[in-house]
Amino acid sequence: MLRSVFPRAHQKYFSLPLLGPITDGFDDWLTASGFTLGSRTLAINLLPIADKQLRRRGIDEVAKLNHAVLDDCCKALKKRCPFRAGTIHTLERYLVANGLIVDGRQATQPSSLTGDYAVTSAMFADSRPPPSPATDAQRSVSYSIWQLRGLR
Repeated sequence: MLRSVFPRAHQKYFSLPLLGPITDGFDDWLTASGFTLGSRTLAINLLPIADKQLRRRGIDEVAKLNHAVLDDCCKALKKRCPFRAGTIHTLERYLVANGLIVDGRQATQPSSLTGDYAVTSAMFADSRPPPSPATDAQRSVSYSIWQLRGLR
């Protein structure tokens, strides 16, 4: 599929030391994901720059990539190509979707404020003020709800 986008220069992308072997699959995935021809062209054009950045970080094979390395690469590319650096996250989504790397992002743990909100909203089922040993977060949520309901 890459040959249809770059009929003369496709070999340039296939010969990349790190990302070359996955370039054609990445382009096919972009197409299947609904990316336009222009977006695909911009993404593929960024691969040589990304390949160079990743090799500077000591990555010599795709299996060694992880979220932290790709995120650092994205931050570095934002200085050089601020509007195209998001391609790195798109590349990461492709790699995770095809099982080439493991999704290293940690699931965010629910904060204690979520629990405070649940306790506070349960207290307002009766529209009563909270008991006196309420936390600051519960107190601020309760006052906000009282103001919204017009109770104060």
